[in-house]
Amino acid sequence: MQPPRNPPLHNLPPEIDPASLDQGTAARVERLIEEEEGVQNRFGGLLGHAATLLAVAMSLFHLWAAWDIVPTTTLRFVHVGFALAIGFFLFPSPAASATG
Repeated sequence: MQPPRNPPLHNLPPEIDPASLDQGTAARVERLIEEEEGVQNRFGGLLGHAATLLAVAMSLFHLWAAWDIVPTTTLRFVHVGFALAIGFFLFPSPAASATG
């Protein structure tokens, strides 16, 4: 059995070596990334598994729709439902993220 991996203490992109930056610069880089790309939730534990399960379920649905004939109305409703659920789940509203 493998020991659990420790999550990184930073949210820098993987191509940036955290040891090459001091704390102030790393914080500025993270703040600039969030200003440019928006705030994104980084779920762990049960919420992370739920987000992954939702994305895998959407992928499997689309593979099934590519393989078999799915009525257009069903395809559209399920696709939009999955996309909205994933969008609202992974990207919080600006008002909610500003309050913590």
